[in-house]
Amino acid sequence: MNAAEIPFGGGVSPRFTRRLKGQSTVEYVLIIAIIVLVVLIAGPWVSSAIGNQFNLVAGAIGSGTTGENFYEPVDIPDPENGTAFAVYSEDDQSLMFYKRRGVPQVGDMFNYRRVTEVYTGFETEVYNLVETASDPYGSSTTPWVRRQWEIEKVDVIDSGISPKSIRVWFSNMINLPTSYFTYP
Repeated sequence: MNAAEIPFGGGVSPRFTRRLKGQSTVEYVLIIAIIVLVVLIAGPWVSSAIGNQFNLVAGAIGSGTTGENFYEPVDIPDPENGTAFAVYSEDDQSLMFYKRRGVPQVGDMFNYRRVTEVYTGFETEVYNLVETASDPYGSSTTPWVRRQWEIEKVDVIDSGISPKSIRVWFSNMINLPTSYFTYP
């Protein structure tokens, strides 16, 4: 064999190429149909299993997620490290006490009420009655004293609130029933 006889062209000889024949096309269609049936039958089960795993992981995080809902810090009670705050709402003349990871702002909708005023720092303060000539019964020095005649409802919503004293917190709240105080 001389050098002229060695084929260096590479390539594929046309006689060894395969072309799909009728039965091969039918086989491909059957394989695709089986795949579609498997997806249709097993698909809901697989997607449900993935959803369940997502809910499990989200619940385990414990930082305000429950699988479907992601909460704002103001919606997450935190009795140990949260900020204690009180919200007065003109919507129902309520004064509500919370201890959460965040604090709402005046004007926000919070707990299905519009926030009229927000009070913080009351856990570390001790309030007193201040008697004057015009007010012989005295007025408390609490931050919500301006609303004392308007408040009709007081609720302590979250646990973990630990003030030094509540001695005059509810003084002169004439519209507040004496049997109405609720605690968690």
